[in-house]
Amino acid sequence: MLTRRILRIKAMQGMYASYVQQKTCPQHSHLDTLRLLQESLAQDIEQIKHTHIQLLLLLLTWAAMDEEDDKDLLVFNKRLLKDNLWLQQLQSNGHFHDLRRRYGVNSLDKDIVQMCYYDGLRGHSAFKDYKNRRTENAKDDLVFIQKIVEEVVFANEALQGVLDQRFTEWDLYRTVFEAFLLAFVRKFAKKNEDAFDLLHQKEAFLEPCSFYRHLTSTLLKEEVNFDEQIKSKTHNWEIKRIFLLDRVLIKMGMAEAYLSIPKAVIISEYLAIAKIYSTPQSHQFVHGLLDKLIA
Repeated sequence: MLTRRILRIKAMQGMYASYVQQKTCPQHSHLDTLRLLQESLAQDIEQIKHTHIQLLLLLLTWAAMDEEDDKDLLVFNKRLLKDNLWLQQLQSNGHFHDLRRRYGVNSLDKDIVQMCYYDGLRGHSAFKDYKNRRTENAKDDLVFIQKIVEEVVFANEALQGVLDQRFTEWDLYRTVFEAFLLAFVRKFAKKNEDAFDLLHQKEAFLEPCSFYRHLTSTLLKEEVNFDEQIKSKTHNWEIKRIFLLDRVLIKMGMAEAYLSIPKAVIISEYLAIAKIYSTPQSHQFVHGLLDKLIA
């Protein structure tokens, strides 16, 4: 779920902040930097898990609101959201409620939940079709939940704004959240308790964390060596004149070469990141220098 592109960007942000901090706090050691980088990623992962549980709770909260609405409007011939077979399974799942308690998850702000319910869910065509459906069908109920996740939860501007405020890295991790939640929805539909193991899966978090740890630790360990190599290829430039973010990206690319990542992959990745995060000319500079520095 955590792609290497996301981890590279996370590492870039952390290393850039570290270099800026060193100007005012020169006694900050490499070990301090590495510890802070690791702690930051660990905090992000815990926030991903917390938000995942919170979004599942949001679906159950909407089901309760739908039931109250139908009672208030004296509607008795429409299918209730709480009758959705997937939601019933989630509501009755002890593991889910254990995780809620473990992560201390409460519902989102009432005003936001209501706004998303009335402005997003109730007006959606899939919701209207669901309410008019007379028969229970597990496959149709699953498709409905997937649509709501994709087209309401991750498309509602008000909800996205709240999540952005609560999670400072929301823009970076948004695609992770969506893929993670949809993967859970599909796996849980098979009545598989292993769906909750997505929160602990090796490929979901452990392997990406290992890549991130090796990338950042190699960069810090070889930093002096990398600086000397960069100096040898930039005869007309003092290394301090190179834009700081470009220096970070170049040294990250050099660190990845130590991890046996293919040269073409490294250059392609850091070229793409430079185009998004650095100056208009940076991608060409990063590309050219990495091409000279990596064997």
